[in-house]
Amino acid sequence: MERAAFLGLGAIGRPIAAHLGKHYDLTVWNRTGGRAAEFAARHGARTATTPRQAVSAAAVVLTCLPTSQEVEALLDGPEGLLAGLQAGALFLDCTSGDPEGALRIARRLSGAAVAFADCPVSGGTNGAEAGALTIMVGSDRATFERARPVLAHFGKLIEHLGPVGAGSALKAINNALLATNILTFGEGFAGLAKAGVPVRKALEVLNASSG
Repeated sequence: MERAAFLGLGAIGRPIAAHLGKHYDLTVWNRTGGRAAEFAARHGARTATTPRQAVSAAAVVLTCLPTSQEVEALLDGPEGLLAGLQAGALFLDCTSGDPEGALRIARRLSGAAVAFADCPVSGGTNGAEAGALTIMVGSDRATFERARPVLAHFGKLIEHLGPVGAGSALKAINNALLATNILTFGEGFAGLAKAGVPVRKALEVLNASSG
């Protein structure tokens, strides 16, 4: 069975890693070591104490961290990713990062002959648990074709959007639109409440009219 590494067992990363563990000899790493140990005991994965150890001998590496900066911070040092990555590996970053960060990471990995794609996901924890995430991919075409079967283990809609950084760009816009909708909703219903309209009743009417 091919070896894979997964770094970042947060709310989204944990179910993604669980899906991958069904298809790969999986090693996991997390900044909170107890979370990695708990995951490994439940899913039969290996654990690593450092990023270098996690990716050693792995053909496929996935990260799912809060921002691109956290991913970049794992690259360097004697126990960093670059010290353990093997030439020819495939590195898929599912972090909701930024395009510039994705490009910096790609350049660093290119020097180690490691293929890179930024692959942020959408669909929340429910989508991750169901293996039905939307995955926005930025990479060259050859890397995308290598990545697609890996991403298919936890994604339903997998779209190649352009070069490195394209996936992160779309995810940023997606988050901005979501934030705008939440703000609009909140302001609108605050206005209704001030006007004396029962908020619950307003929701019922709006739901009925949109059906």
